[in-house]
Amino acid sequence: HDMKTEPNPSVPCGEFMVSGGNGAHLFFRNIDFGDGATEVELMMDGEKAVELYLDSLDTEPLGSVELSFSRGHMTPFVMKFGEVRGKHSLFIRFTEKVQRLSWFRLQ
Repeated sequence: HDMKTEPNPSVPCGEFMVSGGNGAHLFFRNIDFGDGATEVELMMDGEKAVELYLDSLDTEPLGSVELSFSRGHMTPFVMKFGEVRGKHSLFIRFTEKVQRLSWFRLQ
């Protein structure tokens, strides 16, 4: 499933990532979780859920967060998970056709 970008009017020169369908995902290589992260904050809109995977989409999700219906309104969502350390590949998997991601932050 394809991903595309859309202009983000709230951020100069910014863009949203928009899912192209259930199962669409973003992949980030060598994300440094440092001495330990236990949550990710995602600025999103959409519905259904978004899932986070470490190193492979063939594993169980590290976590998921149910998105309350926020179509058209970017809202911060927090996903908590067990402590992760060091560098990993990170997958953000979308479960609905139209979900938009502005940014994410590990904590």
